[in-house]
Amino acid sequence: MTTPISTNVIPAPSSHGVVTDFVIDSRRVSSSSKDLSNISIIPLDTRLSLEYEASNVFPTQTRPSFQRLDSSAPLILDKPKRRRRITKIWLNILLASLILSCCIIILGWIRSLDDYDKVFDTPNPHHVPMSSNNTTMKTIMANSHNDEMQGDNALQLALSLRFGFIEIDTHLGLAPSSSTSSTKSSNQNNSALNPYLTLLAGHEIKDLNSHRTVKNLYFDPLLKILDDHNQGRNVKIDGWKGIYEDDSDAEVGILIDMKNDADMLWSYLIEALEPFLSKGYLTTYNVKNSTWSKGPLTIIGTGSTPLSKVYYSSFRCIFYDAPLLSLGKPVTIPSTVDGPSVTFEWDKTISPIASSKFPLRYYIKLAFMGRKPFICQLKSISEMTKGKGIKSRWWGVVKYPNWLKIDLWQILWESGQDILNVDDLSQARIWLENKNETSKNMLTCK
Repeated sequence: MTTPISTNVIPAPSSHGVVTDFVIDSRRVSSSSKDLSNISIIPLDTRLSLEYEASNVFPTQTRPSFQRLDSSAPLILDKPKRRRRITKIWLNILLASLILSCCIIILGWIRSLDDYDKVFDTPNPHHVPMSSNNTTMKTIMANSHNDEMQGDNALQLALSLRFGFIEIDTHLGLAPSSSTSSTKSSNQNNSALNPYLTLLAGHEIKDLNSHRTVKNLYFDPLLKILDDHNQGRNVKIDGWKGIYEDDSDAEVGILIDMKNDADMLWSYLIEALEPFLSKGYLTTYNVKNSTWSKGPLTIIGTGSTPLSKVYYSSFRCIFYDAPLLSLGKPVTIPSTVDGPSVTFEWDKTISPIASSKFPLRYYIKLAFMGRKPFICQLKSISEMTKGKGIKSRWWGVVKYPNWLKIDLWQILWESGQDILNVDDLSQARIWLENKNETSKNMLTCK
């Protein structure tokens, strides 16, 4: 017959008369109880009997579980319900954060599409004179992201605000019929190029227009500015004057975001850059003798730009926008028509800048980690790029709500990011004007 469990404290004496161990009667003591006076103690030598009784008294689902904390501690009751409750709370918090982040990004994306449609529904939304000689402003380290989306006077706007980088979404498409004959004549000595194709500026296929060519919107105006500033000068001997006349040594980066047929588009871009190259207006790198030739314009391929063509160019006039998040890892180029398979480390001779989209997980990290630890994480990336002589850029930061965008700009600034990527050009200009360069990257991280 089974003996009932005692409600009195029964010590398990050792050879010295001291209680050495005990177990808690889980039927009589609540897991949250702090009153030890009512705790029932069972001698250690009867533990096996207790376990046998528990297996008969309690069903499998409600059978008490015991956990020993250490060799000298008593066996205490496990708390599975409490653990499940805490886990559920954290899962709910994580789910709420994910939903909030997705809503912010989706709403920002929808608003950005609305703004984009308004730009092209309204002719000449920015009536800015064609001038790069605004002496009241300094050149800013900011990139006009998808610049062609700013409207018909996009280049004029970026130059009037003294942007240091301008990004152009570039497709290979049909050339204007009026220029086909002249293009065909100029391409007679290069049978690889189709005279009926040209470089078009547009974010998506639906935005392309044969009259919105990269040449008309960007290359011709830039070439005219440089010719005017260097009139009567032998650039190769006397040096050059840049886009901004009062800041003549400033280099401007032109990012070509190749969207389609990048291998084929490459040849058309090389030809379009020939007038700049022949006049010494482009930054170049001679791979054979490891020498630089600085120019007022630096051309950087991004998007679908073929890395193999950049790497195997013995005389580089087009550089590559490296992936910021994997900049510290070696990269392998598979064997192509441009050259054999090769593995190398990123450096400034290939990539003067490195960019990555600001990941969704970073918004969640910011919410859970807190501001300072998150900035320190970004700062480590910025410091790595600086160690390689490469400038860093994050793109894809949410545009709405405005307070969140500005706060993220501030976080990127404090982390030491080099190039601020923006769609709101005027707002970015004002925001950066109020920034003291000495305050950048001041946060001390352990």
